[in-house]
Amino acid sequence: MSKCAEPGTFELEVLIEENEDFGPAFKKTRSRALKALLTDIKRQFGYSPAVSRIRLLKDFFCENTIDWASDVLGAKKSGLDWKRPHNPGETGDTEKCGQRLNKNGFAIRVLISLMDHIHIFLAPVLLCPDCQERRAMDEAFKAQYCHRILPESMVKRRQYESEVYEALICEGFAKKYPEVEVYFSEEQAVAVKRDFQKTVGYAQARLSGPLSERVIPQDIRLWLRRGEKPSRKDRLLLRRKQLVVWAREQVRRAGEAEPVKNWYSRLRRLCSDENGDPCW
Repeated sequence: MSKCAEPGTFELEVLIEENEDFGPAFKKTRSRALKALLTDIKRQFGYSPAVSRIRLLKDFFCENTIDWASDVLGAKKSGLDWKRPHNPGETGDTEKCGQRLNKNGFAIRVLISLMDHIHIFLAPVLLCPDCQERRAMDEAFKAQYCHRILPESMVKRRQYESEVYEALICEGFAKKYPEVEVYFSEEQAVAVKRDFQKTVGYAQARLSGPLSERVIPQDIRLWLRRGEKPSRKDRLLLRRKQLVVWAREQVRRAGEAEPVKNWYSRLRRLCSDENGDPCW
């Protein structure tokens, strides 16, 4: 499971500068996997990437949903005999686990930026001891008990920064982004755009009511010559541009100025479950 660290809950500590000599760099880490990765990137791309460690500034707590009426760990702690009900989860007596997560090392995450530069992050791995025990005692308990804490620019199960996907989605109407076709095949690009539209559709359905209607981008329209009819491609582009404006406004924090950064990863998190996987 991957959890996103909100701004102010972590800081990035640079361990190894980009293109730093291997001699001093290797003395800063004991990880054989990281040393091998640095050597491989240096051999393939001709430079050594920067390495940063995500240092947490606050405690994190387990957000797994627990059905206390059928909780094996609760029965063990209270000294009661436990037997799984025939229909677990139907009592309505559920709430978050809430156990403080313990540090359990670091996971290596490689991220590629819009400028095609590689950056390596050491993401802290936190563990919930209660849910770990539940998994060991109850085979039907499937919730994750290990959590990787990622900065906001990361997207779960994605190797590129959020801004790379934003550039692809805004392709055709946002001039501030460089071309990004080099990152994706045509099939991959279509899949990313379709995934974005599906995610926004879920968000609009979930945020039905005044909150979802606070952004109505009526001023976004096609500029055509007199008598010219929009093509299907033009209509699809206009629709995607409207969805981008809507999505940016929905994830914008109070007082946050333009441009809204990492809006793609924030949108996906808005539409994800406690494991960081898409709800739809």
